[in-house]
Amino acid sequence: MPALRRIPALTAVLALIAGLLSVLAPSPAAAASTDITSGSVHWGIKESWRNYIGSGVIMSDGVTRATDGAFDFPVIGGSFDDSGNALTLRWGGTVRFAAYCDDTTAYTGCLLDSTFSNLRLVISADRQEVRGDYAGISRDTPGGAITRYEDVVIATVDALGASPVVEGGVTTWPAMPSVAGDGFPLYPVGTTMDPVSLTYTGPGGAPDLGEHWSTPGAPAFAPGATWVGAANPASRDVLVGAQALHVVERAATTATSVSIRALDPSTLTPLAATEIALPAAATYAVVNDPASDRVFVLTQLRTNIGGVRGGDATLTAVTLAGDRYDAAVVGTVTGTAYTLNAMTWNPVTDEVAIVTQARGSADDRFTLTRAANGGGPLTSVPIVLPASLTAAQRAAALFGANAPKSGGTLVPLRDGSYLAVGGLLDGKPLQARHLVAASASASVSLVDGSVPTVQPYAEQWNQYFAYEFATRAADGGILLYGANWTGVVGYLDVVDGTPRMLSNDVALGIQGYADQAGSDAAHGLDYVLSQTSTGIDVLREHRLIASIPIAGFARDALSRDVFAVLPDGSVIVQVTDAATSLRALQRLDLVGVAPVIASDPADRSLTLPAGTASAPIAFQATGTGQVQWQLRPAGATRFSDIPGQTAPLLAIDATVNSDGAQVRAVFMNAAGRVASAAATIRVTTAPIIEAQPTAVTVYVGQPYTLSVLATGNPAPAVTWERRTDGGWTDVVDGVDGTRLTVAVAAPADDGAVYRARLTNAVDTVYSAEARVTVRERPTVPETTTYTGVVLEWTGSPEWQHRPPNGSVANYFSAGVSDGTAATYRASADGVEIVQRAADGATAGASWDTRGAHIDAGGQAAQVMRFTDGTAVLDASGTATVTWKGAVSVNFYDGLVPFTLTAPRLSVAADGTGTLTADLSGYAGDMTNPDKPKEPVAPRQGVTVATFRGVVVDPTRGFVVTPDFADVAIDPRGGTPQVRTGSGWGSWPQSFIDFHTTTHLAAYFYSTGGSMDAAKRPASFAVGFSGAGVPSTPVTPETPVVTPPVIAPSAPTTAVSTREGALLWGVKSSFRSYITGPIAKGAIAVAGGASAEGGLFRFGQTGSALVDGRGTASYGGSVRFTGHSGVLDLTFSDPQVRIDSASRATLVVGVGGRRTDLAALDLSAGTRSDADGAIAYTAVPATLTASGAGVFSYGSSQFYAPGTAMDAVTFVVGADAAPGSGGQARTVASASAATWAPPADPPSRTGLTIDATYAAGVPAGGEIAASGAGFAPGETDIKVVVYSTPVVLEQSLTADGNGVATWRGLLPATLTPGEHTLTFQGKDLALGAPITVLAPLPVSGCTVQDASIDWGFKESFRSYISGSIAHGEWTTSDGAAYTTPVFQWRAGTGTADLAAMTGQIDFPGTVTFTGHDGLLRTTVGNPRIRLVDDGHAQLLLDVSGVTMDDALAGRTDNVVTVGAVPFVDIDLAAAEVTRADGTVTVTGAPTAITAEGSAAFPNYPAGTAFDPIAFSITVADCAAQVLPAAGGVDASGGAADAAAPAMPVWGWVLIGAVALLFAAGGSVVTSAVSRRRRNAEALQ
Repeated sequence: MPALRRIPALTAVLALIAGLLSVLAPSPAAAASTDITSGSVHWGIKESWRNYIGSGVIMSDGVTRATDGAFDFPVIGGSFDDSGNALTLRWGGTVRFAAYCDDTTAYTGCLLDSTFSNLRLVISADRQEVRGDYAGISRDTPGGAITRYEDVVIATVDALGASPVVEGGVTTWPAMPSVAGDGFPLYPVGTTMDPVSLTYTGPGGAPDLGEHWSTPGAPAFAPGATWVGAANPASRDVLVGAQALHVVERAATTATSVSIRALDPSTLTPLAATEIALPAAATYAVVNDPASDRVFVLTQLRTNIGGVRGGDATLTAVTLAGDRYDAAVVGTVTGTAYTLNAMTWNPVTDEVAIVTQARGSADDRFTLTRAANGGGPLTSVPIVLPASLTAAQRAAALFGANAPKSGGTLVPLRDGSYLAVGGLLDGKPLQARHLVAASASASVSLVDGSVPTVQPYAEQWNQYFAYEFATRAADGGILLYGANWTGVVGYLDVVDGTPRMLSNDVALGIQGYADQAGSDAAHGLDYVLSQTSTGIDVLREHRLIASIPIAGFARDALSRDVFAVLPDGSVIVQVTDAATSLRALQRLDLVGVAPVIASDPADRSLTLPAGTASAPIAFQATGTGQVQWQLRPAGATRFSDIPGQTAPLLAIDATVNSDGAQVRAVFMNAAGRVASAAATIRVTTAPIIEAQPTAVTVYVGQPYTLSVLATGNPAPAVTWERRTDGGWTDVVDGVDGTRLTVAVAAPADDGAVYRARLTNAVDTVYSAEARVTVRERPTVPETTTYTGVVLEWTGSPEWQHRPPNGSVANYFSAGVSDGTAATYRASADGVEIVQRAADGATAGASWDTRGAHIDAGGQAAQVMRFTDGTAVLDASGTATVTWKGAVSVNFYDGLVPFTLTAPRLSVAADGTGTLTADLSGYAGDMTNPDKPKEPVAPRQGVTVATFRGVVVDPTRGFVVTPDFADVAIDPRGGTPQVRTGSGWGSWPQSFIDFHTTTHLAAYFYSTGGSMDAAKRPASFAVGFSGAGVPSTPVTPETPVVTPPVIAPSAPTTAVSTREGALLWGVKSSFRSYITGPIAKGAIAVAGGASAEGGLFRFGQTGSALVDGRGTASYGGSVRFTGHSGVLDLTFSDPQVRIDSASRATLVVGVGGRRTDLAALDLSAGTRSDADGAIAYTAVPATLTASGAGVFSYGSSQFYAPGTAMDAVTFVVGADAAPGSGGQARTVASASAATWAPPADPPSRTGLTIDATYAAGVPAGGEIAASGAGFAPGETDIKVVVYSTPVVLEQSLTADGNGVATWRGLLPATLTPGEHTLTFQGKDLALGAPITVLAPLPVSGCTVQDASIDWGFKESFRSYISGSIAHGEWTTSDGAAYTTPVFQWRAGTGTADLAAMTGQIDFPGTVTFTGHDGLLRTTVGNPRIRLVDDGHAQLLLDVSGVTMDDALAGRTDNVVTVGAVPFVDIDLAAAEVTRADGTVTVTGAPTAITAEGSAAFPNYPAGTAFDPIAFSITVADCAAQVLPAAGGVDASGGAADAAAPAMPVWGWVLIGAVALLFAAGGSVVTSAVSRRRRNAEALQ
């Protein structure tokens, strides 16, 4: 024992030292934020994009190109906050990507153009991203308008696991993966981007990016109310009652009373108090009955007789009665030489039980005394020890030697028997004792295995521990605890009448002393209070799940600690009151229990076929709490929230970039957050083309290159093909992956058509065809002179920038300028200065507009134009062009001007040459604008540019690209030229030499600065007169650039060409669906598209037709949205690719991809050629395989390939003028609510009731009516019966004469009397009075037997059992299924088989389920209503949950509609046989009614369902009245039950498959959402 005592003593000492250290520890330093002003960020944006763009990368304002091709951005500002290691860096510089430009040097008129600027990096605990501004042309609309996005998330950075290194005051972060962000339009979210690395001067550190989760099912507590007594008592017990918390205290060990206080369990405010007298030498024990709020106090006077303390013991019941306690003595246990061993309350038997022990070791020394109902009288029986006990066991203190003041050594079991625990026998743990009371005695047995086997001090110290205490566990069993330094607990319960150990040696959080425990049955939690760890160990399902520290824990040094669990799950602990230092009771309020996950999402795999960019994929997880779905892209290490995805069912669109991504569900509540296991997405996809090859134009002998940008999984292999007469032939030479280069264009290449073939394991796809135009090199038969030749030039990008000193512009001026307004000229001596706007429009410049091009974007630039040139072309191919006039380039807004005079262009026969000019100017001081300018010595014939590869074309003009790259110069003592890196070079040496005198030389060669890319000279254009307006074909990355439009000196007659356009309605049924009551959506046009008469008009943006073949492109988009935004499908920038005289393809942009949507049969349309244009009218369009993939869900397609779409009309002519298209607007949308009839009839005249029904119609009977005056062919005419309006038909259609005719059944629930039947159209309402009669008595016979065989609807069954729903159907209550019909038997009712009237009811239900149980539809209890020998109806009970509820996991919100007239049965078209009182009907067509469609809205009224067969046998004829059918209840009955929401079976169109088979046109969609539908019956 002395050794044992050293263990807790040592623990106490260590705890004291730890507490002192925590008190004495210095306070942490305050967090500091440090400004960062220098550094560099290394990021290449996306390598494949850089490679695709090629040389068209323009960097400015400090950005440089690294050797790996990525960019180094300068850090211009930021901060580091060391409180959470949050880093923000602002980058300087701009990177622009430009390709397929009119001017490949100035990069103007580009088909692809994107700019990144104002970038910043944020790495903090909650965000890791690159933000900034992005401006670009969509890859789907090459050459379109530039769209600007400000401060968007361009990329998210995966910083998890990255460790910054701080050394010498410099912080360096290693390369971190990045993916495209949700604000970046160039790539889909999650697309892999280039890694980001950085270095900066300043402090650094990684933020805490780890994920912190709660333990599932663990409780969370918050400090609550506190109660402080007057002083620290010697002993304190806390007992939980139904209405109060009872605190029992003895002020001192010899105090003469015990106080009992009742505290409010929520606020701990006192409610009542009393005292129980106690002799100074007395001991006591307490227990309580929680249900009655009674406290039982057992007091015993301490005497000592023969070494055994004992004496009379009195049991007192103290009952809480409002604001007081009432005390009553239950009885006295008499005797002199005995000891109180244990006491407990037994809620099973409703009794107080007390075990006492007489002096000595006799077998009969133990007595069980009980007080029934806690009210007495006391009855005692001897405890009989079994003969199987050893002598040592019989002599042991089997029920304790000293009475614990609040029990714990004796506990009741669930069967009402008792368990006694604790004690040692020969130093070894004593097994628990099972005590069973009978009328004359109580028996004892030992419980096997009820001692801890974990004994950590047995071997070294020979010290063993037993379970000293027990309490009721959360599951109703018993928790054994108090085995001190073993650090374990056990669980025991009664199994088959015998106590058995369920779990033993269940580890706690720490080895230490624990003498209190409790349970929370409502939340399934057990608690063990650890005095050693000063905390609460939490157990669920017999295992430790958490340890919760108690702030300010105060132990009770003289007795057991204090702990209690309140009915609401909160707990009571003992803490030290800060104000008084007294031991106080504190309530720890239960905030909640952390979520528990019931099911994790499962992995999903899908394959995207060719033409399908994405497909929906679904996941499901269940658990407690609110759910938030998260996504981790492939290669990333962090998950992020998926906005708006907060239902148990997650549906997302998976793309090729989704492969390897993972999703998980995070469940959260007030107590914490728990994450499910991650589900992995596996996507294989056919090759996807991201950028198509583009047509090129070159001269004979020049090279040309075609390129394609594609992705796919697996990555596709790219080969190239050339079209030949026999089809397509592989191209081998010049192929370099995604690029095809032909080194020398031959004349035979003119008209050549190429395409890329991309192949992987999924499929093979082909790029768009690219046509090559090869021009013959122009020749002149003899020396020829041309006048009025025009030279246009922008100089260089540097000349177009704002000067570094912030002044207005580096501007051009006609003539000689000294940089002042006085010498500024917009035109002079054959020279003009022009300002070109962003859209390419030009206007004359002025002094006030000299800087208009700055920051305008697009094609904006200032242009110098020499208009009076003379060209001499020699038959040998040489050419010389000279111009009169001069242009001044005013650097620094005129601070340093220089002038080019009389430029001269010389071209040799091999295409090389020079541009020379006379130069003059000033030497200015950029640092001192007030210093007078000093003229420099002029120089004549200075070489301004050298070039090569030029073809002089007097017909079309030509473009010259000056040399720069790899040109080395001598800086003559100035800033050294840098000759490393990408694109280093210079203007000619003589030009540099001149500018050494102006001090501008360094602006014309590479110096290693961020502006080197802007120093490259721009291409200049030369235009000739007499050849009309030069054309401007699209020019890709080739040396040949067709010049921009230059007005010739001679007038030219222009022929007006008809403007090109495409008109298409997509599909009329799809439009109707979008704006109808199901999707409740809208149709919008944008980007220049317009809409009229159900057609969408797209203006032409370009065409490339040769001999009637090629591609015409059109601009704009049409967007279809519905189902609260979940359905969102946009077709943008359509193209017509004409492959032959009879065949073409309609190509559209869908989801960022070009898709061959429909095949066009040109031969079936009408062609006309007029006004220089080709027009095709009413061309049939059929859906392609890839187009069918657009309208799909998972692996199923809703429109099969070959489905007819709306016809296409298109004109290939002139491009549409800018701004000629419509404004972005919504052109059609669903009504805000389902159509509802007016409360009163809008008309009572004009409708003709069929004469057959003039005398009246029985309720539930048939009626017919007609009305004229509607628009010919008018649709959606409503048929409504009043008084209370009931809609009988939603979509009645007038004939070609405007006459609408309807025949149908009146509701059986209409009350007899006068009513009004109405037809309500768009502009006309007709009505007529009708008389409704009481239901007719049926002179019929009792149905003896009846049966139904009906398949419901074959397409619906196929959907349920197919690959989308993955469902099944079950039958019950008498229904059965035998392929392919459901069967109902044993029908009962009344029928007149001669007149074919009556009603027969059948028992039995069919339940359709799918989508992992979310879809559940029940139809049952069919009823056949016989109307006459030609008509009948089938009524059904229908029920299900709405999709709103299904997606939210609320599958218990079932909507039920009873006895709906579901389908009409056409008996006239059936085979009807009669024999011996039996009628048999087979093959009877059925069609869903308006009421049926309202209850089961997958199908519009009139849709054919499966044929029905039924048989009826009658006997015992008698007159009976048909019971009222449910139908559409005008009083708010069965039909109104459907009003709250549409059942989930309406959501079979999770895939919209069901609608495919609807009559009158299919409706499809690529996404679904929830909807609500108003009942058709309104009050």
